[in-house]
Amino acid sequence: MTDWKSLARQPDTGLYIRTLMEALEFPQPAQEALQRDWQSLQANPAAREAFDRLTRRWFLADYHDVQTDIQAQLHQITAPQAVTAWRADMLLLLAAAKPLYLRYLGQGYSSELYLASLSDLRYKLLECRQVKGDWGTFVLFWFPEFYCLERFALGRFQYEVKEFPEPAYTYKNWTIRQGDPVLNLHIPSSGPLLKEDRLRSYQLAYDFYRPRWQTEVMAFTCHSWLLFPEHRLFLPPSSNIRGFMSDYEMIRQEADPDFSDGWRIFGADYQLDPSLLPRQTGLQRAYADWLSLGHQAGAAQGIFLYDGHEFYHHV
Repeated sequence: MTDWKSLARQPDTGLYIRTLMEALEFPQPAQEALQRDWQSLQANPAAREAFDRLTRRWFLADYHDVQTDIQAQLHQITAPQAVTAWRADMLLLLAAAKPLYLRYLGQGYSSELYLASLSDLRYKLLECRQVKGDWGTFVLFWFPEFYCLERFALGRFQYEVKEFPEPAYTYKNWTIRQGDPVLNLHIPSSGPLLKEDRLRSYQLAYDFYRPRWQTEVMAFTCHSWLLFPEHRLFLPPSSNIRGFMSDYEMIRQEADPDFSDGWRIFGADYQLDPSLLPRQTGLQRAYADWLSLGHQAGAAQGIFLYDGHEFYHHV
């Protein structure tokens, strides 16, 4: 069993990165590519020192103010070492995961929660390979909340406390007003949306956040393409996506004429003419048929109230 505490306190960041990639089950070719990049950076003293400075800045700075600046500097440092932008971004996240463990430890969080939350590195690694053809990540902007302990993986889903962005929502005696805290949910690309996994995740999230909540009933919200109401018109009733949708009341929806989430379904081919889209899975076939008929994709904002036992919404 890995002693993460001792490992995080050692000066060898390369060892930490190797151990973390193994623990997160990065594919072997990805591990080899990222290790080569790391060694290339370490062999150049100027690049090594500049990378270390950026890692500390990423970990300690106000991410929302300096993220773009950090990324631009990172790519200036790594490009001469033949490190692609996507792999450079992943290396930054892997290196910053070392002090992140000590931040978890200082807040009393477990190694299991740390590894579960950082599993998103693997999901984004595989997405990058599928969409960009390279190991790394093309969504560095997505990760700050993980590193400042605002977003956690609890079972199948990831959660963070956000302000309710919609007008007031009322169910019986409960009202959620705009600006009230809600538990916002994200769905990583980690497999099917099985009912038992969904319910277990909601319960884990309720138990995790309940001590800091002012009421026993918590509002769960999600904005996603997976909640697009028109899925009920072209996905079968047995679809796990439709099962996930049934957990929520949709309170806002919008069309997506640009199909901005299409890569999640079709990978790098998502911008092809609908008649040319891949049809290897049931979801791909259903979406390709829907788009071929001239329909658009879309997304929706959903909500439900939960007291640890029962779900409440107008459905």
